[in-house]
Amino acid sequence: MADVIRVIWPTASWFALKRIIRAWYAVSGGTKDVKQKEIASVAGVQATRLSMNKPFLQAIGIIETDGSKLTEEGQRLGLGLTQDNTVLTIEGLVYLVRKNPLLKQLFDTITGRGVVDKETFAALVIQITKLGKDSDNFSTGVNVLADLLSESTLIQTTDKGFRAAGREAHQEGQPSSPQKQTQADYARFHKIPIAVSAANVWYIEVPKEFEAEEIERFIEMQRLIFGLKKVGKD
Repeated sequence: MADVIRVIWPTASWFALKRIIRAWYAVSGGTKDVKQKEIASVAGVQATRLSMNKPFLQAIGIIETDGSKLTEEGQRLGLGLTQDNTVLTIEGLVYLVRKNPLLKQLFDTITGRGVVDKETFAALVIQITKLGKDSDNFSTGVNVLADLLSESTLIQTTDKGFRAAGREAHQEGQPSSPQKQTQADYARFHKIPIAVSAANVWYIEVPKEFEAEEIERFIEMQRLIFGLKKVGKD
């Protein structure tokens, strides 16, 4: 195993943490430091509760270790959550797992062993973090890690524990089998063709209702996704 990974367990479930991440992105646009009181207000939680969970979000790579800005992976995830887009959310989680040492070690071990029961999963967490079952909020932290990995589609939850979702689930950082869009999803989006060359046409789906500033956020996220630098103004 690699060096010990420092982490402070969360006091909230993964469902509640996603609400905080969604609010963080909505308030900050994903690219700037923000006041935690404002985020707590949007998320509908007490500021102290948000502060108690921030160290965990930093430890797994969603918030930068210094300050209150979302990481690149946090921005990807925040975009998917705020857009209520399953495919973007899964993509954000896949990038997060591949980038974060704690999540990657857990995923790699499950992939290597094929199947890991829940007791063994908890033991792996202890081995990596050196935090025992008597550490504050240990059970909550283990459940959050399991829920996050499961929602990324990189692993699957079974009655016996967890198993690898298959090689296609993590190749090239892509989710294995995104959920099919429902008729309601199609009704909410325009599918727009973009000719990127004489031989290739790309398609994007844009909500029929959106705010003007969301266009800038969309453009910025494309730069992040494709690793492009912002072009300076003349």
